[in-house]
Amino acid sequence: DQALFEMLALSGAGAGMSMGMIINKREAYRKAFYAFDIASVAAMTPAQVGALLKDDGKTGSEAIVRNRPKLERIVKNAQAVQRIQDEAAARGNAPHLPTASLMRFSGGK
Repeated sequence: DQALFEMLALSGAGAGMSMGMIINKREAYRKAFYAFDIASVAAMTPAQVGALLKDDGKTGSEAIVRNRPKLERIVKNAQAVQRIQDEAAARGNAPHLPTASLMRFSGGK
């Protein structure tokens, strides 16, 4: 789930931009978003997201793209992944994102 969440987050960050640039910034995103730990990212506060928007002097591959809607979307997506995992667990399925997603869209079959 964590690897899929990372891909989702980086894809969203790269919307309308060069994916090569975002991939070069991958380590900066990992540092900013707790190595894409879903629970940690889902628990991020608006103040924490706001802190990511501040110019910390980093440039190039050491800096994330400072776009509030994209950063907020990463947190919201982590929260959505948690809901999917919780729904799967409630049905007795292992809380694994692909299984949960497939179960949701296949009507549980």
